[in-house]
Amino acid sequence: MLKVVLFLLLVTFSHVYAADKIERGTCNTVMESLALTPPNPEITKQLEKFVPAGTSVVSKAAADKLAKMLNISTSQLMIELIPLAKKMASPPISEYYVGVVGRAKETGDLIFGVNLEFPNHTLNQTVHGEQFMLARAMSLKVKQIESLAVSASPCGHCRQFLNETDGGSEMNIFWPKTEVFKLKALLPFSFGPLDLGETSGLLNTKSIKLKISKSLTGDELTLKALEAAENSYAPYSKNYSGVAIKIHRSKTIITGSYMENAAFNPSLSPLQAALVNLVAEGFKYSDIEALALVEAQKPDGKASSSQVESTSALLRSIAPNANAKYVKAKWE
Repeated sequence: MLKVVLFLLLVTFSHVYAADKIERGTCNTVMESLALTPPNPEITKQLEKFVPAGTSVVSKAAADKLAKMLNISTSQLMIELIPLAKKMASPPISEYYVGVVGRAKETGDLIFGVNLEFPNHTLNQTVHGEQFMLARAMSLKVKQIESLAVSASPCGHCRQFLNETDGGSEMNIFWPKTEVFKLKALLPFSFGPLDLGETSGLLNTKSIKLKISKSLTGDELTLKALEAAENSYAPYSKNYSGVAIKIHRSKTIITGSYMENAAFNPSLSPLQAALVNLVAEGFKYSDIEALALVEAQKPDGKASSSQVESTSALLRSIAPNANAKYVKAKWE
């Protein structure tokens, strides 16, 4: 009897090992065909001469020239750009720097992403690298990300957030220390927009129309926040919201739109999205002079979420002297 049990265990182990070997062999074949390798320090030094510090987007034309100059593929270039992307990261709590480079399907532009942490505030306000990249993509009107190079395997939080986009399950993930995966392999049996009846995902939804009090229509900061709210993605809570930030001693206004997720918790607030654009455009939190938040809630009066408390709390921790206004909008 014992021999039978041992035999069955051996057979089971052999099948599991074989299946694992086949699966990994498939991934290795993909890696081999793409000829991807970890970032090369020498190539990083070369790229630093052509990609200025603070760059957050590399156009397709520039990417093609760089790839040709270095005699590498665009996919390998994405990996080589990861160390440059990391320089924008701000992780004062963990001191763990994340770098992400996404490729827009329709334009071929390369979009950087990094992690942002906020001292003296809760960890759930952290912006992950993949979220940063998607928030930046949203502000650039990008509709779909076809591939993504990452400095480390995406955490479950980020896999869920990426899954919210149209075609996200087919997105290629380049993880240079191991293999190439499609998102659906990293997030099997996923839960996404379709499970909640939404046919259009993040980055690919139509804007809605909101209205505010006529007394506020002459205020540029509020109008920018209203525009950001109208372009936000809030199919689940209907809490369409946007933030506009005025830069100190400047006419510059930075905006951010709310980005929801079918799993709710990985959602990115409008202030977090605005801070992504603020960092990407080379400003500091201390540059924030004023902020306007415009939000709408469910028109039927039922229970709804709100961005006011979380926006106020985060703003106090990063720019305590900034003026803030919170405006309620209505559906047209």
